[in-house]
Amino acid sequence: MKRTILVTGVTVFAGLAPDVARAVCEKPNVMIMLDKSSSMRNKIGTSEKWTIAKDAVSAFLRDQERSVNFGLMLFPTPNQCSPGSVVVPVGANTRGTIENALVTPPPTSGNYTPMHQTLEVAKSVPELLTTSQRNFVVLVTDGWNWCSDATFQANRMKPIDAVKALKAANISTYVVGFGEGDGAVDTEVMNKMAVEGGTARANCNVRQTNATASDNCFYNAKNPTELNQVLSTIGVTISNEICDGLDNNCDGQIDESLTRPCTTPGTTGTETCTAGQWSACRTATEICGDGIDNNGNGQIDEGCECTDGQTEECGSSQGICQKGTRACAAGHWGACTGGVEPAAAEACDGRDEDCNGLIDDRATCPDADGLPQRCGCGGCAPPCQNGECFNGGRCVLGYCVVDHCPTGTHCEGQTCVPGAAAPDAGPATPPPPPANPVVDDPPFAPTPPAEGCACGLSTSSQASGFAAFAVLALTFVVVRRRRRADA
Repeated sequence: MKRTILVTGVTVFAGLAPDVARAVCEKPNVMIMLDKSSSMRNKIGTSEKWTIAKDAVSAFLRDQERSVNFGLMLFPTPNQCSPGSVVVPVGANTRGTIENALVTPPPTSGNYTPMHQTLEVAKSVPELLTTSQRNFVVLVTDGWNWCSDATFQANRMKPIDAVKALKAANISTYVVGFGEGDGAVDTEVMNKMAVEGGTARANCNVRQTNATASDNCFYNAKNPTELNQVLSTIGVTISNEICDGLDNNCDGQIDESLTRPCTTPGTTGTETCTAGQWSACRTATEICGDGIDNNGNGQIDEGCECTDGQTEECGSSQGICQKGTRACAAGHWGACTGGVEPAAAEACDGRDEDCNGLIDDRATCPDADGLPQRCGCGGCAPPCQNGECFNGGRCVLGYCVVDHCPTGTHCEGQTCVPGAAAPDAGPATPPPPPANPVVDDPPFAPTPPAEGCACGLSTSSQASGFAAFAVLALTFVVVRRRRRADA
């Protein structure tokens, strides 16, 4: 029993080992690049911008140190317009070291803003060049790329190229402007930097030149609250899980709960990340003809009636109806067009308007002279009068029916039927006489007429006379017998 338990335990462990290894946390690397120019000693409200920035960076580190590796660059270093340098290398658990490096504020004068030179230095920082992790620069500045009036115009746009070069090295740059009022930062340059750095805010206007506008591409903070909010938003975005097959937020899970909206012809849907790969666009309904299980139910193109572009005949050819055609779109048949559809009501005209195969089956007729009429053979028929008709019709089942049937049909009973009526056969031809007729002798031969008479009694007259004579003779016999009896 012990051996069995041991083997089972090893088997379970071995089965879990690949998942554990695969879920190793790969923290992103973030270099905070903070402006230490003398203008950071200016105040917003009652606090110096340097103090506000230092406190905001500390909160940023505290919120994200579990899932992000942080480092620090200050510019200028050591002073005036020297390019910035790495003060704290990127690594884990660096919050305390970074907070100590921010204790000393910049001088009140003499420090300028060598922004593009410092961005160029960041491109060679080894910790930002790793390919197994995501790498970022978070630039916080209150001014313009400026060291002297003599070089300003020549150098003004250079931060844009420097950020573009960082992005080419897989280092994304978040751009944060910190200052009150329009003109505090170079809005035009910083908008373009955010776009080239791959971190532009959604639906932004890269041509915006007003620093206080709501549609800038860079993050703009005008006070302590806004700076804290901006850094918090950036921190959540950086540390969030992304679809890369890694445990980005260090919660022991990989690509968990990652979805994004997607569009397909005619509808919208959702893609889901699994093991670093986005699924096909899944929609609430199946998209016909694409060969994909769009709604994720394990079936492909279920419920689809046809293939897009397919056409076919439709409708009925019964009665007055004529067939049309319909076309397939999005896997379903469209409306039937080009045909003749059934009428809503049947008329008494000898035709099948509702196309159900029956002629005048639901047709109605108005009363005539207070008497009900019935539809028959394409017209309204009044009742027969004592079995007779006075409208030229025939009395059929109590109604005088006249043949009003359309051409190609004829009247039978009370119904129009296809085809012409059979021709009238005329009177019946009598049968020919037999070859050898047998003639019975009449009971009395006819008496030829007396000479000089123009006519004679017919056989029937002679028979009537004989009958009268017989009755008279019988009466005489009866009377004579009675007399003898009396005697």
